[in-house]
Amino acid sequence: RRALFVVGACALLVLTVIPIWNAALLLGSDVYAHFVGRGPPACLIFACCALLAGYAAAGRRLIEVAQEGQAMVTIGSAVLMALGLACVLCGHICVGRAMSSADSIVSDCQHSEATALLVKQAEQLSFMREVPACAAEKSVKDCAGYSDTPEAQLLQRIESELACSPLCRSLAGGPSRKPQRGLFDGAAYRASCQVPLARALEVHAADIGSQMYYGGCMLVICAVVLGLLELVGGCGPPPARLLKAPASDYGSLRS
Repeated sequence: RRALFVVGACALLVLTVIPIWNAALLLGSDVYAHFVGRGPPACLIFACCALLAGYAAAGRRLIEVAQEGQAMVTIGSAVLMALGLACVLCGHICVGRAMSSADSIVSDCQHSEATALLVKQAEQLSFMREVPACAAEKSVKDCAGYSDTPEAQLLQRIESELACSPLCRSLAGGPSRKPQRGLFDGAAYRASCQVPLARALEVHAADIGSQMYYGGCMLVICAVVLGLLELVGGCGPPPARLLKAPASDYGSLRS
């Protein structure tokens, strides 16, 4: 029983490593966390940790109670179902938000709900950058009146990670080939962040969500298959050991 408990714990740990890793990737990027949200990946990590803690606390007792193999199959299928549903729900939300944000950024970056606060902050920093005293500085952070707001920090992340500026093509005065000076590093960028940001959300954030979703679907399918196997096993004929004794000898005395 102790070996069975250890094997089950190792199997559950292996199954939760990839979902936790994918959720941590989304939480570790401020850019992805802004557009996808921190709630779904944080809830997935909490669900995985709760399953691990619950198995560690009650798994040994469940194994002691489960005297038959079918009961162990029930426990395994329930754990797989819970983990799979959590992955499916989180992955579906992440993919939907990432694709929706990417579409809105491409179609209407300046007035999109996903970038409204960022565009407002970028416009304020651009006006500040045009002041002669601020234009001489390497970064807008060194200018007088700069406020290190969450939106400004996110704009700096986007500029440094995607190597682009400004946020939207319309803020650069249209599709011009003239290099635009970055707000935070002073480098000259030929491309705005509109297309690279949308591509990053589609290729990376949505791909991570898809891995969660399809991985969860596979876990749910495995749980359903285990349940069907348990049902088929319960409907089978009685064991042969119960049929060894002749029926005439049961409950009677020889004359």
